[in-house]
Amino acid sequence: MAFEEQLPQWENEGTQPPQSKRVEGWLPNEKPPASWFNWLFGRTYRVLKELQEKAAEKVDVQQAQSDIMQLRD
Repeated sequence: MAFEEQLPQWENEGTQPPQSKRVEGWLPNEKPPASWFNWLFGRTYRVLKELQEKAAEKVDVQQAQSDIMQLRD
């Protein structure tokens, strides 16, 4: 079965926050720069896209398991 949901496409690369901010996280009432959110959304989009492109379909995995079981017999 193919993926049904469309990826939330986000092309803006943004700017990676400094390591200290990635460790510390957002503080109460902090208003992070938009470029940091663009970095997060852009990276999330690319990771999800990679997962969808490289993930095995359930039917394919089940067929491969069945083929292996037949070879064992």
